[in-house]
Amino acid sequence: MNICWFIDFFLPYYLGGGQVRLYELGKRLVEQGHKLTVVTMQHSNVKEHETLDGIEIYHVGPIIENPPKRRLYDFVRFFFAIRKWLKTNEYDVVCAEGMSIIPAYLFSPAPVIATVHDVSVGGKDQWISKSLLSRIAEWLTLHMCVKKIITVSNAMKQAIIEKGVPQEKVVVIYNAVDARALDKIPEKKIDKNTIMFIGRFVPHKHVDDLITAFSFVVKKIPDSKLLLVGNGPEEEKLRQMAKEYNLNEKVGFATSADKTASIGMLKSVSVLVLPSTREGFGIVLAEAGAVEVPVIAYDLPAVREVVVNNKTGILVEHNPQSLAEAIVAVLNNQKKAKMMGKTARKYITEKFSWDKSAKKLVDVLE
Repeated sequence: MNICWFIDFFLPYYLGGGQVRLYELGKRLVEQGHKLTVVTMQHSNVKEHETLDGIEIYHVGPIIENPPKRRLYDFVRFFFAIRKWLKTNEYDVVCAEGMSIIPAYLFSPAPVIATVHDVSVGGKDQWISKSLLSRIAEWLTLHMCVKKIITVSNAMKQAIIEKGVPQEKVVVIYNAVDARALDKIPEKKIDKNTIMFIGRFVPHKHVDDLITAFSFVVKKIPDSKLLLVGNGPEEEKLRQMAKEYNLNEKVGFATSADKTASIGMLKSVSVLVLPSTREGFGIVLAEAGAVEVPVIAYDLPAVREVVVNNKTGILVEHNPQSLAEAIVAVLNNQKKAKMMGKTARKYITEKFSWDKSAKKLVDVLE
């Protein structure tokens, strides 16, 4: 097949879960003899055309200086860049994610497959609730008459169906982890009793809840530390919180760590915590499990597909006190924590495989 895939950003210029997913699936499509062209927005000082493990990458439309930050104008320019691209190139099938779904559907003569990683579930911490335009865009991406909608978990499939999309139109293709690749990354030694978060510093990730929880934890386990890996608009707020709790020497920020560095640190910590209230899958939870690190997360339908409560990790109610109690329980029982990590490795590697997901993707695309 000759496949085109529209996505706002791609590796190595933006290391999001969707970008990693497309790379892992895409290189397997190429290995199977398919041709994959990925079309993304432009970046400063980046060539228009690149190749990554056989994936042809083209940068078109607006120049984005600091992804994922985009203006409305950037989306408009990318919309018309996609229109031009589809008028001058032919494909057997066209795939699209995010806002790209709209122009792909409108201008592609080939069948269109949409990928939807998550949807708004309401609440003040949900980004989409803040913008009428975003809510309209989400409705359009879900209700375009594309051939199929691919999503990343059964929980997300149910959420999409509840928004009025026919059940038979939605297909689940899980995210996954490459455990063998993670095994090759060297461990970076971290202090004992270190708690880790990996992700964006945005409202629905609730890193503020984790800092509040840690202020309780440190009273019971004085040598504990908190390491926050990521970046985002709430960084200054989180640094201020740590200062107000007098935790500056206990809370560390790693805002420029790449994927390899993040995994190297992850291998050495005592527990990974994800207090997010919106997850389509939670790939960082799967990565932690693959390297035998127990996890604590807010209880969400999609997260339950990745974490088996009290076996591979602990799922808690959405409040800092519950987080703190779970963290203390894990740090105070290293034997159980180690057992959860080993169980998680087995569960994750058996359930989530990029090879399986790639095979299912080919079936959908054909």
